[in-house]
Amino acid sequence: MLRCTNAQRGSNLTEDGHVECDASIMESSSGTFRVVGAVPCISSVKNAIKIAALLVKEEMSGS
Repeated sequence: MLRCTNAQRGSNLTEDGHVECDASIMESSSGTFRVVGAVPCISSVKNAIKIAALLVKEEMSGS
């Protein structure tokens, strides 16, 4: 099955003209994908994937 996404295309404008983006980190060690860190509808940051990575790191360290 082919799935089309806008991955790596950057952010999108909301209906009121603000820039927002989603970022997620996935893993597939079991052969199926699962999200391990994500931030939805975030604005005012340059690189949202860094925030998702920080969430994964904090979750793994138990903080």
